[in-house]
Amino acid sequence: MMLELAGVEAAYGHAQALHGIDLVVDEGEVVCIVGRNGAGKTSTLRSIVQDIITVTGGSVRFGEEELAGLAPHEVVRRGIGYVPEDRRVFASLTVTENLTVPRSFAGAGAGYWTPARVEELFPPLAEFRGRLAGNLSGGQQQMLSIARSLLTNPRLLLLDEPHEGLAPLVAQSVVEAIGHLKSLGVSMLLSEQQLHLVHETADRIYVVDRGRIVFVGTVAEFDADEEVARRYLMVAG
Repeated sequence: MMLELAGVEAAYGHAQALHGIDLVVDEGEVVCIVGRNGAGKTSTLRSIVQDIITVTGGSVRFGEEELAGLAPHEVVRRGIGYVPEDRRVFASLTVTENLTVPRSFAGAGAGYWTPARVEELFPPLAEFRGRLAGNLSGGQQQMLSIARSLLTNPRLLLLDEPHEGLAPLVAQSVVEAIGHLKSLGVSMLLSEQQLHLVHETADRIYVVDRGRIVFVGTVAEFDADEEVARRYLMVAG
């Protein structure tokens, strides 16, 4: 297996967020974490890259290496790309300048991804090379954030709510890009709320609730278990 979380406990200061998370991503697999807002999706991804949250128990293994306790940049250097929900583009830098930053992490992967290839994946980036990232639309910033992570040539890509807040046409273009990455064999772990998008990309689904995994299965198994969706994903009226 590529990534394994075993009994992961994690907290923001004194506030416990994760309670014994067990999760696996295999080579070439696309895994989605789904759940309501505040269920623990983002916290699970953050526990992998040690972003803001602190792992207080359990194990986060990437290949043969333990990640718990490493700084975020050290995790990236080991081959994990991370696209946070808030995108975190460098607003005062141009698109081209944003895409030069990952060169310092060139040793993270095999070198498949280049600026030209990410522009093929997201053509608007070529059109706006000289534009400040802070002046891009939300969808364009999301494309830039994904492209920047790909340029570290990660073995595993983490995407936190990649379609959140995007217009339908832009969201679909991101879905298609993720599908293309899947066809290339890129291993991905996504958090997502929009179930119809999950169906287009996922091999397996984890449902999280209150910082605990409450379901693991294939998309077909998830679809067959109506109680899981009703109990953990439907918005209460």
